[in-house]
Amino acid sequence: KIKNECLLFSACGWLQLELHGSRSGPKDCAETPNMCDLIQVNYLQDESRSVSYGDGHECDKSSNGDWQGSGWYRVNGTGLLATSGPGLHHCNTHYPGYVQGGPPNQIGQMVQQSVCFQYGTNSCAWSQNIQVVNCGDYVMYHLYEVNECSARYCTN
Repeated sequence: KIKNECLLFSACGWLQLELHGSRSGPKDCAETPNMCDLIQVNYLQDESRSVSYGDGHECDKSSNGDWQGSGWYRVNGTGLLATSGPGLHHCNTHYPGYVQGGPPNQIGQMVQQSVCFQYGTNSCAWSQNIQVVNCGDYVMYHLYEVNECSARYCTN
């Protein structure tokens, strides 16, 4: 079960789901299209999302700059969300968010991961589950609006 999402694939594809012990993938398909090409995607392209950027007041709540609300995202530049805490007051926000763990290794593999948000001295004051899929040459993330303004997803 993917939180608040319904994924319906009407075509054969190589996308492999590995959430809560279930798996799904192609069966009896002559041709396997890249399912990542079929998903509508937004881009996180604001350079101030970088872990090296300092403090600010941006947040990923409602449409704001490159944030277009909950949905699938690709990251410009390195192509990855941050995988370690940059410290409080980075990424142009007070409460930076980073993924615990890297992207899946296999092309087409989708996994659920957790994003931690730093607050004060707590490196993971609260977390948000997301979906991450390896699309071969890039990674896509299904991100959700943050509960707290001045919280934001950071990039490497």
